[in-house]
This record gives sequence, structure tokens and C-alpha cells, in this order.
Amino acid sequence: MHPKMVAMTILLLTAVTFIPGSALEVSVRPQPVDDSIVPAAPATLPRITSADFIHLGAFRAPYEDHAGNPLTWGGYALAVNPSGATEGTSTGLFIGCHAWWQRLAEIAIPSAVNLSETAALRQDCTDVTEGRLDLVDDMPNLGGALVYGGRLIVSVYGYYDADVSQTRSHFASSTDLAQTGDVVGPEQVGEQAGVVAGYMTTISEEWQTHLGGPALTGQCCIPIISRTSAGPAASVFDPEDVGRRNPVPANPLLHYPLEHPLAPEDAQNNLFNLTTQIVGMAFPPGSRSLLFIGRHGIGPYCYGTGEECNDPVESYKGPHAYPYVHQVWAYDVLDLLSVKQGQMRPWEVQPYAVWRLTEMDAVGGASIAGAAFDPNAGRLYITEQYGDEPLVHVYRLTAATPPCQHMLQDNGQHCLHLPLIAN
Repeated sequence: MHPKMVAMTILLLTAVTFIPGSALEVSVRPQPVDDSIVPAAPATLPRITSADFIHLGAFRAPYEDHAGNPLTWGGYALAVNPSGATEGTSTGLFIGCHAWWQRLAEIAIPSAVNLSETAALRQDCTDVTEGRLDLVDDMPNLGGALVYGGRLIVSVYGYYDADVSQTRSHFASSTDLAQTGDVVGPEQVGEQAGVVAGYMTTISEEWQTHLGGPALTGQCCIPIISRTSAGPAASVFDPEDVGRRNPVPANPLLHYPLEHPLAPEDAQNNLFNLTTQIVGMAFPPGSRSLLFIGRHGIGPYCYGTGEECNDPVESYKGPHAYPYVHQVWAYDVLDLLSVKQGQMRPWEVQPYAVWRLTEMDAVGGASIAGAAFDPNAGRLYITEQYGDEPLVHVYRLTAATPPCQHMLQDNGQHCLHLPLIAN
């Protein structure tokens, strides 16, 4: 886990308001948006809220592949494989195998989503970099995956890059894991590996021209927090450039350097601290929302052992904030457009809402490994380690609804839906 690198107190300009008869809501002062840079049609699209998340259930990943390689303690670097869907078969899902080996497999998404269903294995656990992981760092971890243009794009980050020496992060290969000799990379993407070498997603078509590219790549909250982002990060890039341009251009829309964290990193709050994990993002078509999926500690912040910090879930010495929740951070794309146009800086953007995925865990552990969004089906896949066996939870994102279920009275502020969780 990441150590405490810098001790600082930073004031987050956030007001907390209790509204009788409603859940806890935190209002965040909206950022000014220059009307001249806002595209008329996408600007009228709705924002996603918690009411748009419908939990369909969960299914199990296989225990091992055909060669006996375990998928236990895996579930990271999820990616939907739309090319895996043919007549009579379901869409595929690339999924990380046991974390010790940093390999990817492919499973078939079951037609019935329930715990009695175990996904069929399509492709065995494979080193998709063909032995090149160590070219990234001496402690390489798969950070994310994305199927784009018929290729599998994979990002890799150095787990403990204390000297901030990592420069290259992204690979590209065939979606056929048995094919060899076609891997390209690692390639440099952007200027700072620690903020791009993780989760990826495509940008919905109506926003690609305005934001300057077809996809996003990001990273957050990994060890050595000063070299990554202290809050969700996302940069626009073109996956087609991996292996064809070096470095691959990447334009940051969100990035919270440690001197400008999303929230104080060593304090109890609802947005960010050193227990936060971000494992995926989604850009739902027909909306103006960018969603980040992760885990967050909402209890009193403490640095020490689990016993010292009254944390029954995590025993290690490090940051604790029990209980932990599965959480969504929702951002308005109009704010990201303001960053692209130079009206705001990447760390000035605040989420318009956060909410908890209470269907996944109600006991305070909230284990999480990866998340991937299928824009064609409107489904979000999130992996949870249940014991040592990955479970894949499935949410359907319905039509977007108005941004606040409980409207604040004429104050022009955004609302954050935060249902209270009993300790």
C-alpha cells in the first residue's frame, strides 16, 4: 500500500448541507463555464445520477484456466471485447488472472446474471506483453485494458515507482491472445506515466470532436501518491497512436497533483483520501457525464496498523478509514471541456455527484479490482474479490435523469447524493 509521503493540510472549498427528510447532500460550488465554448447539442444532454444505476446481479469468474493458471485474486484490467460477440455467443470480457503473474484471460459474459452462473473461459491466462513487462518497471502491474480498432490496448504501471523513473506505459496487441509476435510497446503516453497508466474507456461519439480524441486513459491513488493523481485523472488520447507515434499525445482533462488534491488526503471526507482506489471509468452515450468507479474509506482517517486504527478489514500498516464503500464519482463533461479550452485547470474541476453502490457490499470491506463499461449494451462490469474468487457485478445504466432528486433552493449549486451508511 502507498506510504504517507507528504503531510499537509489543504482546505477543500466544499459546503456540507443537511436537508430535512433527505439523504446527506454535499453541495459543491459550480465552476464558471464560458458559454462560447459549449457545443449547443451535447450541452443539452442529461447527467447520469444514482437513479440511473440498476444492479442486475453478479456472476462468477472461473477458478482457473485450462492450463491450471488461477484467476483467483484477479479481476483487474477489465475490458469488454465487443468482437467476441457473434451469433449465438455473448460478448467477451478480458480479465486479469492471479495478481502474482499479471496476465490476462478472456471469459464469456453469461446470458443469465446470477451467482449460480460461472463464466465460460474463452482464452487462457496470457502475458499479453510477451515478456516485455519489465521494460516498464521492476515491479510492473497491469493498470487497464481497452479493445479499440480491433486491437487490445493494455496499460502498465510501476507499483512502487519511488524515483518516478517510469516513462513508458502502453502496449498494443491482437485480441487473439494465442497470436505472438505482434506486440508493440511499451510506448510513452503523455508526459507523466503515473497519471495515465491505468483504466481506459472510449469517449461517446457526440463528444469526441469537442474533447479532441476518441478515448481516455487515467490513473489514481497508486503507491507514491506524489507521482500520480490525488483524485480521478483522465487524459484524451487516440489508441490508434500506440505503436505508431512515440510519444503518444495525451491531453489531461482531470489531474489532481498532491499540492491540489481533490480533498485533503489525510482526512475523513467523501471525495478522496489515501485509502481511495479508482479502477475504471465510463462515458455513457447520450449523456454529459464521465463516471469513475472505485473504493473509498469514509470513516475516521488513521495511519497505523489495522488494529491501531480499528479496521477489521485491512491489517497492514498504512492509511485506514474503515468502513469502505464502493463508490461512483460523476463529472460534468462541460467542466472537462472548459479545461480543454483553457478556462479551468485540471485540478479545479469538482465532481457534481458521488454515490455508493450499496448492492455490492454492506459490511464495510468493499473489495474491488476492476471496472469496464460496454457502451453498446449500456452495461457496467465491476469485479469484487469475494474471498479469493472474483465476482463480476453488472449494472445497467438507464436513461439519464435530472441531476438532483432533492433540489436545493435557488442557490445554483450542484448536488452530491450521499446516502448515509450505518457503522
